Amino acid sequence: MSKYKGVSLSSFFNSDFALITFYFFLGMLCVNIYPTIKIPYFLFLFLMFYRSNRDYLYFLLLFILMQGPGGFFSKYDRFIINLSDTVGVPFEYFFILIALIKFRNKLFKRKYYFVALKFILFYYILLIPVSIIFGLSLGSTFTFILSSISLILFLLLPVVFNNKIILEKSIKIIFFTTILLFSLQIFDLIFPYTLYSLSDTFDYMLLDKSEFSRVSWVRWFSFLSITCSLFFLSLREISFSRGFLSTIVIIALLSTFLTATRGYILQFLFLIFVYFTIQKNKSFGLLILGIIFLAISYNFISPVKRQIDYAAERMLTLESVIKGDMTAEGTLIRITQRAPRVWNKYIESPIFGFGFSETGFSYNDGHVGNYTLLLQGGLVGVIIFIFFIISIIRILFQDYYRNKDKLGNLIIIGSIISLIIAHSTSSIFFTYFFEPALMFVMGFILIFIQIYVFNINQK
Repeated sequence: MSKYKGVSLSSFFNSDFALITFYFFLGMLCVNIYPTIKIPYFLFLFLMFYRSNRDYLYFLLLFILMQGPGGFFSKYDRFIINLSDTVGVPFEYFFILIALIKFRNKLFKRKYYFVALKFILFYYILLIPVSIIFGLSLGSTFTFILSSISLILFLLLPVVFNNKIILEKSIKIIFFTTILLFSLQIFDLIFPYTLYSLSDTFDYMLLDKSEFSRVSWVRWFSFLSITCSLFFLSLREISFSRGFLSTIVIIALLSTFLTATRGYILQFLFLIFVYFTIQKNKSFGLLILGIIFLAISYNFISPVKRQIDYAAERMLTLESVIKGDMTAEGTLIRITQRAPRVWNKYIESPIFGFGFSETGFSYNDGHVGNYTLLLQGGLVGVIIFIFFIISIIRILFQDYYRNKDKLGNLIIIGSIISLIIAHSTSSIFFTYFFEPALMFVMGFILIFIQIYVFNINQK
């Protein structure tokens, strides 16, 4: 591992962050507040991306906008082509196609070094005849096309994030974005009106500020931030100060806890548990900082106190699950309503599922990940994903076994397992209905493993 200078909060900000911030707030203005000029905004981004040599920055900007932070940039807001009121083609798919044109000569020269990925890609192709057998519709065919474009994004990521220098710049942007979005999340909680109240389409997002807010600002950035931060904290030589990384961990955890999404909270708490388990002697500082941060937020910011109280109340409903009430006091309709609907359809085609057929499309439900994965790919499709996950964990553990100083490997293993927790309890992650945001997260984690664990840099 190379020697690092160390990055603290005071030396953290640079031109990348200024440009990301400019594009983000300009987007809020053009896409939501004055939506009549959203098309020129997206066209402007396409042009700047195609001409730029900082491709990583535009891919990360894409990742920000796709998450719809704070209600901004929702799927409907991102439509460039509207087929109906609820169906259209968001700008990210055009971005991916433009990136494909830009990197057409490099697409297969830089790649993922994980053989098990080929099985997922092969089975994805196999699902095409399965879908045809069960019958395609216009909607399911459209979904398949968008899914295939999302797969192109996944294949493009090693082209863009191809060495440690670029990846470190990208991680800094991820940390910065987490801080920025968390600040906006706190702003929304403290002030009488949410930022989204400025939006031209505010009606369907109107919030009673006296009640609990479930609006998410940080989502996948918090996951990547906490994974990267805990990984670096487990190393002896790191490129960030430990205090800064600890702050990022706390922000990522608190931003998730404030949404009261039980599955994601469990996911993050599991990652923290893994870190405390492997770093018993070095985790005391993080624990103390977290307690201080939480105590100040809870006692001096009343909206945050309200959010934390409600989140804790929702987490306590899990006690009833332990006692046998699988509905968590009636708060888990995914178990009582959604899961049975998907399961009862899946058992009609248990081996290969329904693929992208009209049936698969109609019964697809992202809130019940395991059931929906069975519906999409059947038992064979689930086994292939299990094989892929186990193969990644195996090579990470084997590398750790050869060098016990590589505690970061255990953090990555914990991160992968935490994705299973989120997939099983909140929303789907492992899926054959590929989506750009999910493909970005999966691809970024795999590239992180290649570069930081196995030191594979590609030219």
